[in-house]
Amino acid sequence: MHVTTGFCPCLLISLSALTFAASKPNPLTSSLSVTVLVDFEKPHSEVSLKAMRESLAALMAPAGIATDVAIKSDLPPGAQFAELVVFKMKGYCTMDAQAVPIGAILDERGPLALAYASDGEVLHFGEVECDHIRHSLGRLLGAAASVKNQTAMGHAMAKVMAHEIYHMLGNAKEHTHKGLTKTSLSADELLDGSLKLPDDALAVLDKLRPNGESPRP
Repeated sequence: MHVTTGFCPCLLISLSALTFAASKPNPLTSSLSVTVLVDFEKPHSEVSLKAMRESLAALMAPAGIATDVAIKSDLPPGAQFAELVVFKMKGYCTMDAQAVPIGAILDERGPLALAYASDGEVLHFGEVECDHIRHSLGRLLGAAASVKNQTAMGHAMAKVMAHEIYHMLGNAKEHTHKGLTKTSLSADELLDGSLKLPDDALAVLDKLRPNGESPRP
């Protein structure tokens, strides 16, 4: 089954700009530290969250981007960030069918994730549609809330978030022809541990590094 990701800087929705301090890569580490702020609207799996943190860090590392995932509900008052991207985690981010009310998904169609754009600029704000991801994975894995399935959910969440972070940080309005940042991903690809940011996407993100230097040989 081929699943449209809907990763969409093409979706033009006017939003108020998020306020955060501008940052530059640390010239000593030659990497960019980015806080990924996630806001869960429904119950989620802690196993999936842990897998998502680890997988997202691994996916973004080749671009010289170090991610730190923070939970909005855990933030202290007045928290500040240097470089920030925000994801509203829509639906139930878990493979546990018991945690999901009957009829929670009325329409399985739609994007797995999206990024917002305004006035031709990709904003550092997006959404992850956990119900769509869970439904896609469930076709192959079933609905069992095993550690294996919850971990797979976390890895899939990381993939769609990495795709959107590419659009956000690179202000990239186009998709690549292959890899993690192509237009759509299948359920099999969401489970594919070898799927990574392609060279075209890495070239865009390299521009965020000091002097545009590449972390790769």
